[in-house]
Amino acid sequence: MRALIFALALCMSFPTFAAERTLQTAGSRIAFAFKQMNVSMDGSFKKFSGKINFDAAKPETSSIEMLVDIASISIYEEADPEVIKPIWLNAAAFPQARFVSKNVKALGGGRYQATGTLSIKGASREVTVPFEYKEQGANAIVDGQFTLKRGDYKIGEGEWSAVDIVANDVLVKFHLVVAPAAATKR
Repeated sequence: MRALIFALALCMSFPTFAAERTLQTAGSRIAFAFKQMNVSMDGSFKKFSGKINFDAAKPETSSIEMLVDIASISIYEEADPEVIKPIWLNAAAFPQARFVSKNVKALGGGRYQATGTLSIKGASREVTVPFEYKEQGANAIVDGQFTLKRGDYKIGEGEWSAVDIVANDVLVKFHLVVAPAAATKR
């Protein structure tokens, strides 16, 4: 009995901390790939931010919020000013894309999936995003990818809504470095 009381007292004397993490843009990357006239094209976003509250032991208590600055898109010099226009991403009216998780679950072997709402250009859709989460010293690395349909978000309107020139599938890939935020008691 004395041992049980001692163990409980020992556990209660150490505060537990939420696994809040802040995205570090240095070393992180959000990129995408698509086909234009059946030629593979790649692009990325230069500005983004995020908050991740992640507990690998209890992923169901985790939450993820990511914001991407649409005007920071980079495909190639001639395309960059075009894709932020209203017909494509409409960065003036919708300056950010946003993902907010609804739930996170473990898939095994350090793999997880987050299901949540992805909002782009005023349209919101539920997406499932598989990812790997690895502790690396004080930081963690989050790697994953998922495919979205550009038509679901009205990316390419009018004559550009057809998928014969620019394919509908866009593969989004990310490599995120997340560092501990200021520790908060649970």
